[in-house]
Amino acid sequence: MGAKKILLIRSSSMGDIIHALPTAHDIRSALPDCELDWVVEESFAQMPLLSPAVDNVIVTAFRRWRKRPFSLEVRREIESVKTHLREREYDIVIDLQGLIRSALVARWSKAFSVGYCWSRAKEPLATLAYQRKVKLPYVESPIDRYRLLASQALGYEVDLSERIFGLRVQAEPALSLEGDYAILAVNTSRDSKLWPESSWIELANTLRQERGLKS
Repeated sequence: MGAKKILLIRSSSMGDIIHALPTAHDIRSALPDCELDWVVEESFAQMPLLSPAVDNVIVTAFRRWRKRPFSLEVRREIESVKTHLREREYDIVIDLQGLIRSALVARWSKAFSVGYCWSRAKEPLATLAYQRKVKLPYVESPIDRYRLLASQALGYEVDLSERIFGLRVQAEPALSLEGDYAILAVNTSRDSKLWPESSWIELANTLRQERGLKS
């Protein structure tokens, strides 16, 4: 619990970044005086800042870099990210993503790094980059997986029965909303992830029935 400057890595995709936002809330609640930064891909740079728990974002561009990996411009951008990470002098970096590229960013920071063990990482070779590998119990929800990893890394207890995203509203809503309501985000970064309209209708009907929401 002594970490004061913390770096989270969950750079993509949109849904996974949203799933990781309760982790930022947990960390801020457990360590209110910490400085919390987040590594994110440039396409999603504003998303972690929806959480008041996040102080700064570090932007990467692997999706663009891999198209021209040997160009001078890309090499300069990568060196700039490396320099910025090292200048921040983090006490700990927590890789919520478990990919080789996210583990690489953890190494760039030169900070003490924590990630999943071999059997839990999405790309097991990523674990070779971590100084501490956490063996988590199997949990189906990525929200709980991220929260458990961070709590183990930083030494606080987490109540998985309660999920708090703690988002701040950055603009006035277009509609005047009263009472309980749900907002469905239908966007995705890849067409292959798009749901058919019938699935969104089914979800909306389920929310109305189970939560008592109005149409």
